[in-house]
Amino acid sequence: MTPRFGTEERNMARLSPVVGFNRISPQMVGWHKTVQVDHMGPVEVTCSAGRDQVVPHGIDADVLFALTTLYDWQGQPQNGQIRVSVHDLCNAAGLSHGGTTYERVRESLQRWLLVTYKISECWGTPSQKGKWDFSSLTFGVISSLRQKDHGVPENYALGKFYASTFLEITLNASLIQSMVIGHIRNIDINILKNLSSPLTRILYRALEELRQIPGANSESYTIGIRAWGDHLGLRTLVIRNDEAVHDTLIKGKVPQTEILSPSKIRRTLAPAHEELIKIGYLKTSDFIGRGSEQQIYYRFGKVDLPNSIESDIANIAITKLNDTSDSDLIQILTDRFVGQKKASELAMRYDRDQILDAAKKFDAKRAARYKMHSPGGFMVKILEQPENYPHSIPVEPILSEYKPQKTNVTIIETEEPQVERNYQSAYQALGKRFEENSAMREYRNRAVQLYIKGKISIINLIDLKTLEPIHIENKLKDWECESN
Repeated sequence: MTPRFGTEERNMARLSPVVGFNRISPQMVGWHKTVQVDHMGPVEVTCSAGRDQVVPHGIDADVLFALTTLYDWQGQPQNGQIRVSVHDLCNAAGLSHGGTTYERVRESLQRWLLVTYKISECWGTPSQKGKWDFSSLTFGVISSLRQKDHGVPENYALGKFYASTFLEITLNASLIQSMVIGHIRNIDINILKNLSSPLTRILYRALEELRQIPGANSESYTIGIRAWGDHLGLRTLVIRNDEAVHDTLIKGKVPQTEILSPSKIRRTLAPAHEELIKIGYLKTSDFIGRGSEQQIYYRFGKVDLPNSIESDIANIAITKLNDTSDSDLIQILTDRFVGQKKASELAMRYDRDQILDAAKKFDAKRAARYKMHSPGGFMVKILEQPENYPHSIPVEPILSEYKPQKTNVTIIETEEPQVERNYQSAYQALGKRFEENSAMREYRNRAVQLYIKGKISIINLIDLKTLEPIHIENKLKDWECESN
C-alpha cells in the first residue's frame, strides 16, 4: 500500500513549470512567463525543451511529483539518486498501470532529462524570519537516467518500459539542496488518485501551494483570469508560419506564445473546477467581472473521500500483503530496492512469513519518513536481523508546515541502536545548516545535548534538517519536556 502523503519541492510547486494541456503542438519547444500569483513577488521563468523534445506538459507534472516523492521516501540520498521500478513510480505519481501509461512515463522522463529552466529572482530559500530569500538560477530536473530490465518478454523492445523495468534516476543538485533543507510540502496521494486529468491535478497542487505560503489566506484565493491562465500554462504558439517555426527551432530560440482568451480559459478549467468541487476541496469557483478583467474567486472546503484517512494515520505504515508465490516474494524484495540477484538468494533462504513480516516493517519505517542511506540494504538488515526491529513500529503524524501542533513525541530507534553517542556524529547528522548563524547554532547545541543524554536518536537529528526554524524550536521544546 502506497503511503498516504507524497512530497513536493516548493519552488517547483510555486513556479508551476508544466504546461497544463495534455497535448501540445510539436513546435512548442519553449515558453516564457512573468506573472504574479501571490504576495511574494513576480514569478519569471523561461523554459527551453531539449533537442527533439517539446516542453513538459500534462502528465509530466505527475511524474515530477513522483520523483520528488520517491527521493524523500528513500531517505533523501546524498547522491540524489532514486532507484525505483516503473510500477512503483506510477504508484507514487497516482497513475494507473498499463503499457500506454508506461510509454507516457518513458517519454516524460526524456523530457525532464533534457529540459532547462531559467529562473529570475524567484527561486526561494526559507529564511530565519519565516519568509523566503530569492535568487536566480538556471537548472535542469534530471541529470542522469539509467534503465535496467529483467523478466521481460522474449520479444522485448529496446527502450520500452514494463512494470518491472528498474530505473536509476539522479535529480539535479538544486532540487536536492532545496529538499534537504526542508523546502518541501506534503500532498495527499489519495486526493490525486481521485482526480481524472493532469490539469485537475496541476490545479489542485498549485492551489495547495498558494494557500500555504506564509501569510496567505487558507480559506480563499482570488486571481485575475489571465494571470491564472498564464501561471497554469494555458498558452498557444503565436508563430503561425511554418518557415518561421522552422527558423525558431534551428536557432534554438524560445518561440513566442500567448495566453488563451478568458472565455477559453473558463471552458478549459470548467471540468477541473467541477471535480475539485465534487470531492469537497473547493466550495465554489466563481468568476467575477467580464472579459480580460475577470477574476476567479476560489473558496476552499474539506475533502471527503471514501478512502481518506483522517483519524487513523498510523495505518498508512502497514502494507496489506496477500499470500504469494516465490516469484512474488522476489518482486516484494526488489520493490524495496533489493537487487535481483540478492532477492533471489533471500527468497530461497527465508520463508514467506519472514519476508512479508520484514516488508511490513520496512514499509512502516518508510511511511514514518525514516532516513535510509541504502533502502535495499536496510530491507536486507531487517530480514536478517529481525531481533533488532520490533514488529510494532510507531508512526509519527505528518504535520502541516505552517500550522505546528502540540503532539506527543515519538522517539524513533536508530538503524544501529548500539552505536556510540558522540559529538562528532551528532554534528555530522545536523550538517552545515546548523552552523549558519547564532540562532541555528543554539538549536544545534540543544539538540546535541539531548542526543548525548540518550533522549533522542541520530534519526531525530537528521529529521531536524527538514524543518523550518519555527518548527525546529517547537520540536526541541517537545523533546526537552519529554526528557524532564
